[in-house]
Amino acid sequence: MHIGIESASFYTSHYFLELATLAKARGVAEEKYHIGLGIQKMAVSPPDEDVVTLGANAALEAIKNLDKDSIRLLLFATESGIDQSKAAGLYIHKLLKLSPHCRVLELKQACYSATGALMLAQEWTKNHPDQKALIIAADIARYGLGMPGEPSQGAGAVALIVSTTPKLLSFEAGSGIYTEDAMDFWRPNYRDEALVDGKHSVDLYLKALKESWQDYQKNTQRTYQDHAYFLFHIPIPRLAEKAYQRLALVNNLEKPSEQEIAQKLNDSLTYSRIIGNCYTASLYLGLLSLLEHRQDLAHQRIGLYSYGSGCIGEFFSVKITPGYSAHLKTTTHKNLLEHRKNLDQATYESYYSFTYPTDGSELAIPTHQTGHFRLAAIKAHQRIYTDGTPIVAEKVENKAISIPQPYIEQLETTARGSVSAKAPGKLILTGEHAILHGVPAIAIAIDRFCTTTVSPLSKPRVLFNLANLEHKRERTLRHLKRLKQVLQERHNSFTQGERSITDVIKEPFYLLEYTTGAFIDKLNLKFKEGFSLDTCSTIPTGCGMGSSAAAIVSLNYALSHFMNKPLSIHELFELNLAAENLQHGRSSGLDLQVSMHGGCIYFTQKEIAPLTFPDWALSIINTGTPESSTGECIAHTHSFFNDTELLQAFNEVSTNIHDALKTQNQQIFFSNIHRNHLLLQRIGVVPDNIHQLILDLYQHGIVAKLSGAGAVRGKSAGILLVFEHSDRVNSILKKLNSSFIAETIQLVTQGVALT
Repeated sequence: MHIGIESASFYTSHYFLELATLAKARGVAEEKYHIGLGIQKMAVSPPDEDVVTLGANAALEAIKNLDKDSIRLLLFATESGIDQSKAAGLYIHKLLKLSPHCRVLELKQACYSATGALMLAQEWTKNHPDQKALIIAADIARYGLGMPGEPSQGAGAVALIVSTTPKLLSFEAGSGIYTEDAMDFWRPNYRDEALVDGKHSVDLYLKALKESWQDYQKNTQRTYQDHAYFLFHIPIPRLAEKAYQRLALVNNLEKPSEQEIAQKLNDSLTYSRIIGNCYTASLYLGLLSLLEHRQDLAHQRIGLYSYGSGCIGEFFSVKITPGYSAHLKTTTHKNLLEHRKNLDQATYESYYSFTYPTDGSELAIPTHQTGHFRLAAIKAHQRIYTDGTPIVAEKVENKAISIPQPYIEQLETTARGSVSAKAPGKLILTGEHAILHGVPAIAIAIDRFCTTTVSPLSKPRVLFNLANLEHKRERTLRHLKRLKQVLQERHNSFTQGERSITDVIKEPFYLLEYTTGAFIDKLNLKFKEGFSLDTCSTIPTGCGMGSSAAAIVSLNYALSHFMNKPLSIHELFELNLAAENLQHGRSSGLDLQVSMHGGCIYFTQKEIAPLTFPDWALSIINTGTPESSTGECIAHTHSFFNDTELLQAFNEVSTNIHDALKTQNQQIFFSNIHRNHLLLQRIGVVPDNIHQLILDLYQHGIVAKLSGAGAVRGKSAGILLVFEHSDRVNSILKKLNSSFIAETIQLVTQGVALT
């Protein structure tokens, strides 16, 4: 009895982003993505598409012309689950109208789970030879806007029918397994984006390849030469190419040439290059890509390597069935890819930042172009899916489009009478921590912004829609005033040494709820109708770029104009500072002043003064969100400044940097920036790995320093400010085998303003 794949199909979003567009937005060279990653485009899911709709749309094509009653097992593999208890496959079971006598399970083990599902399905099929199993792998890869992994995102699903009528391929007996408990890539329940140790993950991927291949050889007695092609898990195409090279070397063969790699892998990587990473589905997207681009695979043995972070690797093989081409969905897939629409950067970020309620609030989701199924609404803590006739897409030229029309109409409706304010983030050149002890600081406003929009609401409520915090909730004025009182009491308790600063604001969205309540309270506002607050930020949170300050500043500025109650700069600063203190314990006010005024600012406790910053190259490296908060770092460093000599050294550095900027003396400026870094290391806020990276860059003539509070534990410390063009920095990082990526930034001269 032969068991294999009878039918297969994939589905991806109708929208994509050119990596060239992303490269321009992030200030890096296109080649970094096109050549370094091997990706040209990445699929982007609109708000009304999730893993359920992706999987259901893929499966709808795979089961076409099959007896649905014969499908008695549905295994759904994903690492983008939508519920902690209910299997996402149950939604798909209903949408596809499958038999009620069908077993449905959801499987999870990072990107490996689809392979695990196939192995389970084979055993099940042996015992149920007259029935079929439906395997669905669906994922939306998310790494965060502006994060190093952003260009390797994507979205897609593959559906496979396993049966004893293997029209496409048959599974061969025997496989090789390698398992190891590792922390290379994981996503805690409280996060929407994964945590990644990039270099460690690549090393594990290649290690598991070697180990599982050798186990496969031992179990099957097959050799490298027994395989016509090899397929690999494809987080990025470039890693699959490295895997092909490694497998050859493991078998004591010469390192494959670029020509051989292209000949053996290009057909299997074609779809991944224009769709991006789809986690569990990526290996099988590569399989379909190979089958649909080659007509000569009959009877050929294909080796497949599946990897799941965490980690597990499995190597197995299949034999291609004669006549397989007649059973492929090549035309359907070609039409899907040809009719996709190219997004501009702003629309991509708006899709990415769209959030669903987490408190049971109802939400009707804007309609975009999807397949047969879409996510229509969130209601009573439930996802509501609909099916219907898919929107017919006309073929469009390869040019960027803005937000689809239904979404534009919704924005125009909510925008009447609304006010928007935009405030920049900041980077500190010198003065971190020392400013709280009387040392001057210098900081610049940069081209990363938080935008707050205030719009009328027909009922006396405040609706918070905080995109970056994934928070959407209605609040009464009474609740906001009570929250303000509670948080102030907690802060008073902190100042008296009775609680930690981390116990003041236990949820990040409380900061903006407090800011709103404090504004209403200060102006003693009463109104019959309420308002909604929408925030969207391109400033990474918790990384030393003033994300909370920009959010507070843009919110109070927008509220003051929405209420027709313009406040003076002094009044706004006092409101802003009261909120900022809740976050950091005792804020210097530096972040707020930079966000309010823009440009380059020399700051002391008594005065602020503008400085001219020369046209020197700037870039940033995001080392990741620190495990410790700013308040914790401030508490940790406080005792260090009892050392008069240390305090004097910080003061001297600030003075020298100030004078170097005035005279535009780059040599003095850079030498004192590096000295500033060494002082920060001395007070214990620079992790050892970041200190070593800074020293390595310094050896290559590149000056860098942490900008922000840093970290007192863990390996991540927020933003590294680098005084060099990002292209050169990335070239050095590559030589250092670092997984970090530098992005270009620019100083902005304007502070908070209406948009």
